[in-house]
Amino acid sequence: MKKNAILSIIMLVVLIMISACKSKSTDNATTNNAPADSTTQNRESMQAPKVETDANGIITLAQCPTEYEGLKVVLSNDITEASIYRDDQLLQTISGTDDEPLATDGDRSIHFMDANFDGYVDIFIGAGQSRTYSTLVVWNPEDHQFNRIGMLGEPMLQNFTLHPESKSVFEGGSASAFANYFSRSVWENNTLKTQEELIFVNDADEYEEYDVDAPYTIKDSEGQTLATFSNASELPQQWRAIVEE
Repeated sequence: MKKNAILSIIMLVVLIMISACKSKSTDNATTNNAPADSTTQNRESMQAPKVETDANGIITLAQCPTEYEGLKVVLSNDITEASIYRDDQLLQTISGTDDEPLATDGDRSIHFMDANFDGYVDIFIGAGQSRTYSTLVVWNPEDHQFNRIGMLGEPMLQNFTLHPESKSVFEGGSASAFANYFSRSVWENNTLKTQEELIFVNDADEYEEYDVDAPYTIKDSEGQTLATFSNASELPQQWRAIVEE
């Protein structure tokens, strides 16, 4: 009897150990799956809104939605801070300064888009008009937060326009009473790199100041002239669409 009792105790201990191992294995499997599930959920919940291009194949701010399900942007009274909420929980805060706010002229516009063509939602703050401040933040799926594009210190993202087919970003505006500048940039590691620049000078007497000899001049990123045109109608289609906007 004593021997049988000892064997029963040993078998009970073995069963307890097997049960504990299975439980630990299940916990580990759940833990290992958590990041994958979180990543999948993150990807799905931060997908960019679908925005149709216009007849010229471009997307302007006016075409981008001002609301996005699950995301909310609250601007401070002086537009020096943007608090970004996700499902009513504060995700992060983007800050400017009194001298260099996130947007100017009291414009509190918010637009949602896919500014860098990666499939995730990005946020544009401000009107994006000539000689005004605007702010673009793009979603970083690895850090699970928005990264600000560009630096404070100069008006930027003027007349912001997207061209999905070429994955290009166009911007620009009035440089003076006599000239407009427009640039075409592409993304390199979340930085906009200028590829071409279009200069429109509407007064021949001002050509020398802007280093051109025609009303419309396209230059490369090094400032070398690629082509000149007498009329906007002669410009390549995507440039013509930007000028006519």
